[in-house]
Amino acid sequence: MNSIAILSIAHSLQRGKIYKFLSRAFLFPDEPFYKAIREGTFLKGLKEAVKRYPHRSILEKQLTAFPLEEHSLLDFRVEHTRLFSTSTDFPPYGTDYLSAHIFMKTQNLADVAGFYRAFGLQIQGGTERVDHLSVELEFFSYLCLKEAYAAQREASEDVEITLSAQKKFLEEHLGRWAPLFLHKFHEATTFDFYKALARFTRQFLEAEATFLGVAPDVITRVTVDAYEPDSFICSVGQFGDSSEPIRMVQL
Repeated sequence: MNSIAILSIAHSLQRGKIYKFLSRAFLFPDEPFYKAIREGTFLKGLKEAVKRYPHRSILEKQLTAFPLEEHSLLDFRVEHTRLFSTSTDFPPYGTDYLSAHIFMKTQNLADVAGFYRAFGLQIQGGTERVDHLSVELEFFSYLCLKEAYAAQREASEDVEITLSAQKKFLEEHLGRWAPLFLHKFHEATTFDFYKALARFTRQFLEAEATFLGVAPDVITRVTVDAYEPDSFICSVGQFGDSSEPIRMVQL
């Protein structure tokens, strides 16, 4: 295996780690995640992954804005619940941005689920909708790691399949709606950590579009008719003791 192939594998692995960090960060905060924020291990892990990212100079500037929060775990849970409640105008579900009416919404949800099924995945029951931000980020993490595994085995066809899926998913789904959600999320939160998280994630997705050579048609407003407040699903009770990360499981 030549040095170029080894570098490609390293890039895929680190991209996968970044997506995984971000996927977890937008979920309801549990004690281990809160501890990682307070003690700096979350930021340390993200920095290590960014060091090997192809466009790291852009992202490293965003990392300097991450604070060591002084808020309590309860404060974090209250803020997360407020930000992800049905009373906001920025739902964390991609379909609510991409669908003009209920029929399009059903089709869009089926399309997202189809991406997952194509790679033998489904969402673990009782967690979240398939188009939730954290779920889509986790799926992207999986694609990056699968690409690295295929490259390590020198399976060029599998590498092309996973790269093609990344480009299409970013261009048709995540890259279209997430920037608007992140902008509104940034404006709404009072927590410095969440503000930094929103800025970093938005910059990362822009860098990913450049890296993959795609240009998503970014949504600029939520289609009111498509947003159904009663469709909100939370993976845990409002102030549950813990929150298991959303897991994608093999079919």
